Amino acid sequence: MSKHILILGALCLTLSGCTGARGSLRFDQLDYPVSSSGYLYTPEAITEVVVVDQMYLSVNLWGIGWSLIPLNGKVDVSDLINYRISAAGGEGIINLSITTDNCGINYVWPLNMLPVWPGCVAVGIQGDIVRGVGLSDASEEIHTVDEVVEVLLAAVSEHGTGPSR
Repeated sequence: MSKHILILGALCLTLSGCTGARGSLRFDQLDYPVSSSGYLYTPEAITEVVVVDQMYLSVNLWGIGWSLIPLNGKVDVSDLINYRISAAGGEGIINLSITTDNCGINYVWPLNMLPVWPGCVAVGIQGDIVRGVGLSDASEEIHTVDEVVEVLLAAVSEHGTGPSR
């Protein structure tokens, strides 16, 4: 008898966390550069930035059938991120991180063992909204690395000084 109780207990523990969700986050339509590092990369160089605001978004992904059937599919968060950057007057995001956590509905035992019981995963997206230092003013005058070099060479020839050795 105790062997059957042990097997039943192990089976209940195994099946008690069956709910969940599956899905994909998409960033296909971003209008601004986003970096998971502390730097904002542009085609010309690594840009020095100043943090102007924090961004935190939360998206729930849902599934049924023990997370085998996603209900959300692919979720594009580009519009939400573009709006947050624009509203803060930023030019991009650094230190982007994505975290996941279970929703409370996943812990409703014994309903969470049923394949029709929905499961949920809360996805948190956070980062620092930044603006480049002096880029807005300089970007009107200088657009490429070649133009920067040209301006520097002109300044050196105008002042008659070069690098000292």
